[in-house]
Amino acid sequence: MIDDLVRLDGARQIALGRSLPGTPLWATWGLQATTDLHSWPCFVPGGGSWAAFRVARDGGSARVVVGGTDGVERESVALDAIPVYLQWSPRGQRLAVLVQRGDQFELRVGNSAGEDLQVWLSGTPLFFAWLGDDQLVAHVGRTAGRNEVVVADGVSVRAFPGMPASFCTPVPTPSGIVWAALHGGHAGILVTAPVGVPSRELEVVDGLAALIPTSDGRVLRAVSTDGNGRTYRDLRSLDPRTGRSARVSDTDLVAFLPIPGSVSTLVARPNPRRGSIVFSKVREQGRDEELVADVIPSRDLRFWLRFFEQFAPSHPLVDARGESLVVSGTMAGGPTSKPHVWQFPLSGGPAVDLGEGPFACFAPPPPREPVPLGPEE
Repeated sequence: MIDDLVRLDGARQIALGRSLPGTPLWATWGLQATTDLHSWPCFVPGGGSWAAFRVARDGGSARVVVGGTDGVERESVALDAIPVYLQWSPRGQRLAVLVQRGDQFELRVGNSAGEDLQVWLSGTPLFFAWLGDDQLVAHVGRTAGRNEVVVADGVSVRAFPGMPASFCTPVPTPSGIVWAALHGGHAGILVTAPVGVPSRELEVVDGLAALIPTSDGRVLRAVSTDGNGRTYRDLRSLDPRTGRSARVSDTDLVAFLPIPGSVSTLVARPNPRRGSIVFSKVREQGRDEELVADVIPSRDLRFWLRFFEQFAPSHPLVDARGESLVVSGTMAGGPTSKPHVWQFPLSGGPAVDLGEGPFACFAPPPPREPVPLGPEE
């Protein structure tokens, strides 16, 4: 039974319930009665404050809005560029806002109210992750034809030696930053400390790698061998400390997510016959696959799946307790209609229809320990 709910509904927020770690947040835009559109809502890690983009229907400027679970929009900051993506720092002290100006992305960082936005990085492509509340690591195209992995703090930008081998977000772990790089004439998965200590190669890969962090310091990784980055195979759980890996699945995947508090992984596979996405729980070695959901995703969920490495840490589809999955779209095999938000219990059982909406997510879990700023002892 769903009795805890927070939603952005049109141009106002309605707060219902108290249990934020298991509470979905979503936006319903496209309603005839509203003036503005809300998109890409996200909670501060652990729940509480939220942020979203608000785009005016009348052609006015887009804005960043920040509010709380009391239903009050506390701040509204105008943007002079196309809004793309929001992400809170681990303790909610800063808000990163990715926007597009012409053919370039800008990563702007402001305070917890979204104010005083300053450009920390610019370039194309641009994928990033926070290192604590005062610096971040990013894969960015900073100069013509050259991509770099850099650490930025608003004052300085420090580049890692070498070039990235995949267009994916670097992953902070307790062992350092895990990233895919061209190394020794081949593509490899490296781990590098933020201060620039020499990198250590964890494995060699053949193709474009996708990386997702887990709560216990491991990394889920898979490889797109045809180079298109749209489907992946050879999903493994990789320990950056030891370099050991264990196979999870070898089927075609469009996305994969750790399930908090579980030995299983949530994988998303394409179903071309229905045009749907099948979400399943898989244990290591591909055993005991268990169907969770089969949905035709909304446009926004398709966008999330396309860039799931960037969005998963800030806009998780699985709640922090590992109990349920929330997706937006229509049920495969069901009647065609406007996208709805569906909550699927991961332990099995029927889905709950939470209402109309093209995108939904949970609050990210609260931070554990900060990423170390030097080599391991």
